[in-house]
Amino acid sequence: MNNILQDLIIKKHFNGELHGDDLRLFKLHLNNDQQFAEEYVKQLKNRINLKITDMNKEDQTQLIELYLDGELQGDELTNFEMKIQEDREFNNEYKLHVAIRETLTNKEVNEFRDKLVRIGMQSENKREPFRLKPAALYSFLLFVVIATVSSYFIFRTTYSNEEIFAQYYEHYTAGSVTRGLENGTDDVFQLALKKYNNAQYKEAIKLFRQISDTSKLFISCEFFNGISYMELKNYKEAIHCFKPVIKDANGFYYNDAVWYMGLCYIKSDEMNEAVKQFRILQKNESNYQKRAGEIIEKIK
Repeated sequence: MNNILQDLIIKKHFNGELHGDDLRLFKLHLNNDQQFAEEYVKQLKNRINLKITDMNKEDQTQLIELYLDGELQGDELTNFEMKIQEDREFNNEYKLHVAIRETLTNKEVNEFRDKLVRIGMQSENKREPFRLKPAALYSFLLFVVIATVSSYFIFRTTYSNEEIFAQYYEHYTAGSVTRGLENGTDDVFQLALKKYNNAQYKEAIKLFRQISDTSKLFISCEFFNGISYMELKNYKEAIHCFKPVIKDANGFYYNDAVWYMGLCYIKSDEMNEAVKQFRILQKNESNYQKRAGEIIEKIK
């Protein structure tokens, strides 16, 4: 395959323009043509600076696996780690990869990496484009809103529990990883994640509950159960799910679980307990450090 055709095919893949037989042919080249595979990896590394929404699921997975295998260096490594810090959705995807990779042996990791080029990841649902109103009207309305909101907050010093929660709660987006883990467990976990991502939280909880507390995936299941219960407005049950997750301060979901548990305590009007959680995050170097401090100030 000449270089021009090779670049064209790779570009079409990045743009999501390959489907059916064309996509299968692309993966065949990726799996059997070393030069093609090396060029794909080279161009993939150059895309690190793109927003996560501009990368398809398979490219995200390949990039994370390159990082976990220690194949990113220099600016590539720096840019990737900046993306983890700044892009919440990508950070969630990365954490899921790492958490599941921890349960695998080296042999299983190698087998999964070999399978990546043959397995198509589910494509992101296309979002409806945002249509701006006429520029002049939009600018005027924006000015009015900002002026009104600013004057309101300047002269007030107290915030209700509902206001704090509404300002800081963001749904935790789970990634999607396909790999062999434990007999029977993998299918259940993947189906549970699918239900979770589709906002079918009751169904997701039932599936996560099927995974034994002796499984290496148990902590991940409890974390996602906690978020599911939050979405169902059952905050006490959510707290119950987060408790085993925060037992390990080095766990990948530790800071996330502490953050969401603090928000649950706010909704449950247990403000002393909420402050305890946010003080933990205030001392940690995490994405939640600044926001935890802001909440503590608003609770005072």
